[in-house]
Amino acid sequence: MRFDLTTSLTWLLAASSFTDGVSASPAESSDPLVKRAYTAITGPSGNACSRLEVRDLQKNNPDQWNLFLLAMQNFEAMDQKDKFSYYQLSAVHGRPFTPWNDVARKSRSDGSGAGYCFHISNMFLPWHRPYLAAYEKAIDDRIPFVIQQFPADQRSRWERARNCFRLPYWDTARRDSGGETLPSIITDETVTMDTPTGRRSVPNPLAYYRFNSTSELGAQKWQDWQRTYREPTTGGKDAQSNISKLKSDLNTEQPKLKKRIYDLMTSQKEYRLFSTEATGGNTGNKESHDSLESVHDSAHMIIGSGSNGNNGHMWFLDYSAFDPIFWLHHCNMDRLGAIWQTINPNSYVVESRTTRDNAVLMKDSVTNGDTALVPFTQKTDGTMWTPNTARYTTTFGYYYPETGPGSTSDSAKAAVNNLYGPTQTPPTQNKDTAKPKSNSFNLFDWKRSFRQLSERTNEAWEGYAPSVGQREYIATLNYDKFAIDGSYAIYFFLNGGKSSNSTISGKNLTSHTDIGLFDSNDASTFMSSPNYVGMHGVLSSTAKMNQSSIGSAAIQLLPALQLHHDAGLLESLEENSVKAYLKQNLDWRVLISTGDVLTADEIPSLTIGVISKKVDSVATANTFPTYSDIQTHPEITADKPAGYSSEEPIPYSSPSQDAPADSSPGSSYEAPTGSPVGSPSTCTSEPVYEYVYVNGNGDYLYTSMS
Repeated sequence: MRFDLTTSLTWLLAASSFTDGVSASPAESSDPLVKRAYTAITGPSGNACSRLEVRDLQKNNPDQWNLFLLAMQNFEAMDQKDKFSYYQLSAVHGRPFTPWNDVARKSRSDGSGAGYCFHISNMFLPWHRPYLAAYEKAIDDRIPFVIQQFPADQRSRWERARNCFRLPYWDTARRDSGGETLPSIITDETVTMDTPTGRRSVPNPLAYYRFNSTSELGAQKWQDWQRTYREPTTGGKDAQSNISKLKSDLNTEQPKLKKRIYDLMTSQKEYRLFSTEATGGNTGNKESHDSLESVHDSAHMIIGSGSNGNNGHMWFLDYSAFDPIFWLHHCNMDRLGAIWQTINPNSYVVESRTTRDNAVLMKDSVTNGDTALVPFTQKTDGTMWTPNTARYTTTFGYYYPETGPGSTSDSAKAAVNNLYGPTQTPPTQNKDTAKPKSNSFNLFDWKRSFRQLSERTNEAWEGYAPSVGQREYIATLNYDKFAIDGSYAIYFFLNGGKSSNSTISGKNLTSHTDIGLFDSNDASTFMSSPNYVGMHGVLSSTAKMNQSSIGSAAIQLLPALQLHHDAGLLESLEENSVKAYLKQNLDWRVLISTGDVLTADEIPSLTIGVISKKVDSVATANTFPTYSDIQTHPEITADKPAGYSSEEPIPYSSPSQDAPADSSPGSSYEAPTGSPVGSPSTCTSEPVYEYVYVNGNGDYLYTSMS
């Protein structure tokens, strides 16, 4: 990709008023006309090449990895005023809410600023595709400067390494051979590599970004922090990234993310529901759904979560893009979206309404396949990228290992099964055989059962596969993304916390309130507790938006239920036994940006339910499991904080819910027979448009055991 800055004789609007939505052409206006220069974000020259997982790039192409790090150093050191500096490109996503690419920002309806980015919208994946391409090319453009610094007799080596350079991705659902989800190559503060002056240990540009100036970044905390932090220890100038805890948390969550991705990729056939958390219905009913955006949000917030509310950059929408890990994470989201598109080539963006303001569109604006992905210009005449023109990755000169030349729907399904599917048959316990229970409650046996849980959690989450006829149980969430100031996270548990009415399999623990599985007031104990099931992060901005944006997510419960069955806590996996167990023992807490832990009914509009579906067939090499008989179970959650209590759907009356799929003029599109999924469709028109927008103690049950 080459950025060609040219002055065009295009007549453009000096100021635009936005109506229902934004198309890729300007509205007529009597305002004075001006000339404007544009930067075209086009595909790279030459053949399309593969983006690789960050660990594979480092292992299999060490020279290109070395060159990537050197280019990143150069990129991050650029003047923050440069349009294609690391700072300016990161700021497109959020703060400091300044214009980019000569596209003016609008103030939100509540008078505050907003990034250009689309979230809780069907534009989520399409918008981030040209954004990643701009970032990828900005790095590639630094490589010639890096190579020129090497001695003349070494430059040919680095020119070869540059060939087919593409931005790597980080798969948050993958563990390396050492069992780590978060590789040290993107966390170590220093890295040893070949430089123009020899082999040196230098600051690692993937571990953090150091600002040249923080004066534009808002609140004092963000100005005090001269670099980005992950799971920061404090909110002051003495902050450090708590990488050991971050690695532990990601290792805990990795199998849960893997299960969520697998269920999402194998079950969701409609792009609108697959791609975005935006929804118009309440939870606990058959329309509740998980989405790639929901999975994306959860990973963001694990990385950003800090001690006592001292959250890092990834915790907030408006600061997250400054952390280098943001780009590796979003590259993976683009990859998962591309794999899904390969499996489902005939489903794509349909007409919807926005659920929140951003820099150019107000809430309730109509979006569709021709909506401008502002501020990313496709051509020097000012034509913006749209979802239709950005539909295929090869348009931007790249693909992924699972979507390359020759890939088909079947081959992509096989890749999903191999990468994210269960790795072994279910544990040997018969799912319908009830275990005999003593009538008396034995605290020692209870502790021993939970130690078994802590030892087998990841094994079961990674390996468990349901059998035909079994029911999958899923916790569903509906929430207002901007219900409170800042992001928040919901954590799920089986068997309660330190409360006066905790129960285990019907055994009242009032006399054992000093022995909790997690400290319900200390979020630092949540993910290390043996009864932890999973979390969902609701990624939001640093300040509350005075508008409602309803989202949906889902947490898988069956692997945890299987664990509890194997540990002797759940008598049977038969339906009535499971429902009774969940009613007694399913619990959740909400962590907010201040570090406080709340009950769910303290979050406006949050609703949590449980649904189940029957397994009709299991996966084969290149087929997915199938399901039927989706049921809602309001009896499980009705008496719990924010619990769903009605079998009938209670849709929100918000006018921002997605429009019906058949309202889109392009919703019936079918890919041409024999056309590679990664290739642009000949059916897609590309008109040229011209426009501009001026503890307690936190003790665990097993800690005292030998």
